[in-house]
Amino acid sequence: MTDDLTTLLPHVGQLPPCPLPATPDPVPTPETDVMRRVLTALRAWGTAPCALCGAEPVARPDRPRGTIDGRFCHDCIHDCLDDPHPDHWCPIDNCGAASG
Repeated sequence: MTDDLTTLLPHVGQLPPCPLPATPDPVPTPETDVMRRVLTALRAWGTAPCALCGAEPVARPDRPRGTIDGRFCHDCIHDCLDDPHPDHWCPIDNCGAASG
């Protein structure tokens, strides 16, 4: 497979499959340690429950808890925005008015 891509592209379906070689677990490096810590932090962010329903995680766990996306789940935000009643007022509206 030393041909350039323009030669290989018309024959993609005709090439025999090449299984990827099995690789052992990577040797721990400082970069992997940083990535593991970042992944742990992201998982911890995802555990923040919605302040309205308390069942779903917040829509944007990376945002501060004082923001709408960082405090409420996607479904509750969607329900608030789609409610047609003129007298509708909920905690999401309160948070939006305070940010305002």
